[in-house]
Amino acid sequence: MADTTPQTFRRLNFTDKYFACHVLLTISLAIAGLLYLIFADVQLINFIVAGAVFLVFVIMTIVVQFLNCFNTFLYKKIKSPKMKRGRIYVMVFSAVLVVMGLAPRIMVYFLEYNSHTYVFFTMCNLIIPILMMSHLANYDYVDRIYHKRFDEVWLAIIIHSILLVASIRLAVSYSDVKDSVSITVCQLMMAPISFVHSIDFYVAMRGDIRMKDYPASFDVANTVRVAPVEAIEVAALATVVQQQVEEEEKEERIECRICVTEYSDLKVPRILKECGHTICHDCADVLLNRFNRHYMMCPFCQMITVVRGNANLLPRNFSMIEIIDERNKKRGVPEVVVVEEIKPPE
Repeated sequence: MADTTPQTFRRLNFTDKYFACHVLLTISLAIAGLLYLIFADVQLINFIVAGAVFLVFVIMTIVVQFLNCFNTFLYKKIKSPKMKRGRIYVMVFSAVLVVMGLAPRIMVYFLEYNSHTYVFFTMCNLIIPILMMSHLANYDYVDRIYHKRFDEVWLAIIIHSILLVASIRLAVSYSDVKDSVSITVCQLMMAPISFVHSIDFYVAMRGDIRMKDYPASFDVANTVRVAPVEAIEVAALATVVQQQVEEEEKEERIECRICVTEYSDLKVPRILKECGHTICHDCADVLLNRFNRHYMMCPFCQMITVVRGNANLLPRNFSMIEIIDERNKKRGVPEVVVVEEIKPPE
């Protein structure tokens, strides 16, 4: 059967749009600096600054590539799931970029005004984030998405706006106009970096990320029809038929139709919200892990249920639980209280 899973392309998010603006600004300043070197009076200090900026660019390129190789080697050794690997990767790089946006804004208050120093300082603080952001944007696994509610974004805007206004107000208090202007320009140029990537860090920390091949239609509707993915669904359907025969002989057993284990306080029955079928907690976790804990496919009707987390987010089948409790009381089985922990998707 042909694959009916909808195809999608990666949509540009707020980070991508800012990255494009950041690159354009950096290229414009680099071209202006190159024209200055060509047409201005020849001074050794100008070429020293240009060479130092280029050297920093080369060193940081090597460092970023080394980090990439080390990260790949590390996670191959510990055999971490791709989604967990991508989530940690986004969090680490976003945290580094937040620091890289904040550090220059603090350091600039302690620098005495010097045109060459500020040119070197500005270009380095524009080029280095580009290397980090380009590496993160082209990461193989993760496509960051923002939550449909923008409360977190507005909160970040308010916090960073307050910090920006306070830092500019402090810059204006300097007696030297050159210091005030240079500090203000630095604040305006570097503030967006920390703002954008603080949101990315929070989104990744919450687990609100997805694989790049995650179908786009799931963002619009929680239920779609897709073709069977692998032979496991066929095997599950065969198991269902076999279990239907056995259920006629074992009417008193209330069991999961996949693993053939009787439901209990520890083997909790979970309802798939989109189709209403019930499977046990453990089988639900197995199916969720197949799609990186974002959604799961019902093995009986092929309907998709979006979960974005572990099996604890699926509702319990309380009707079945009541029957189980009644039978346990008749059997004299003591009640077991299970405390569930709802974890973000890995």
